Amino acid sequence: MSGQLRRHNAKDPVDKHTHLIFSFTQHGQLRCVDPRAFGEVFVVSPDAVQTEAPELSSLGFDPLEDLIPWTEFGRMLHARSVRLKAFLTDQSIVAGIGNIYADEILFEAGLRYDRPSDSLGTQEIRRLYRAMVEVLHEAVKYRGSTLPDATYVDLYGRPGAYQEHHRVYGKAGQACLRCRTTISRVRFQGRSTFLCEQCQM
Repeated sequence: MSGQLRRHNAKDPVDKHTHLIFSFTQHGQLRCVDPRAFGEVFVVSPDAVQTEAPELSSLGFDPLEDLIPWTEFGRMLHARSVRLKAFLTDQSIVAGIGNIYADEILFEAGLRYDRPSDSLGTQEIRRLYRAMVEVLHEAVKYRGSTLPDATYVDLYGRPGAYQEHHRVYGKAGQACLRCRTTISRVRFQGRSTFLCEQCQM
């Protein structure tokens, strides 16, 4: 959770928490910097992922790379009865969505974090799918979210800027940008969840 992939020149000083360095033939390096040593690196051929790195083979679809129809997304939602935030953050269903982006996606879609996934109607499914893709594209555009702990930086060691565009995450006590209701903070699965009780149903 605190690991970083950073691009460097070969002559740059090496951080003491650097665990792996990839050197490129046309200059530069990619360094894995991980103070808490939670990260893992796998070097396998695509055919061997299932046997050599089963934790990677069980990842769900990538909403930015794997374009699936919203109807297929709806079938996935209706195949389970789990809370929407749990659905979005389950890496075996959708790869890459964490706490921050789940809250932002659900706000954009106007849906509560605790709605059962199999309770959504057609228009709600379409809104959720569109919100997921749009929020993630915006987050990439602004190079991700760097919170006050500054553990996340981009490939070049710079903080992201998407936190300046959060609409609910970290906004407890502030007015909702849509309806002016005060943003709430609740606990869900041991993590903080931010939402507008008026806009999200």
